[in-house]
Amino acid sequence: MSATIEIRISDEPTSETVHRFQNFGEDVYRALCATCPMSIDPIDCATTSFMIRGIRRRDLGTVTQTLKRLLKRYHFDQTATLTRR
Repeated sequence: MSATIEIRISDEPTSETVHRFQNFGEDVYRALCATCPMSIDPIDCATTSFMIRGIRRRDLGTVTQTLKRLLKRYHFDQTATLTRR
């Protein structure tokens, strides 16, 4: 069985924030596309959230740590929530 993680930021969706969030998403895609079945399309149109689906349970810890590291790099670590669905 696979897991899904939703990444959501609470920042105001200004053009700068949306651009930075999409850049974050592109880095997430590059870091995880070999681990999880992902499409770049939802990330390219994301403004405040997107989901990563199909995460194998054995990869859940690695995926979560990768997301936290990238959130910190893009300064979303204080305003982002990761919700497992």
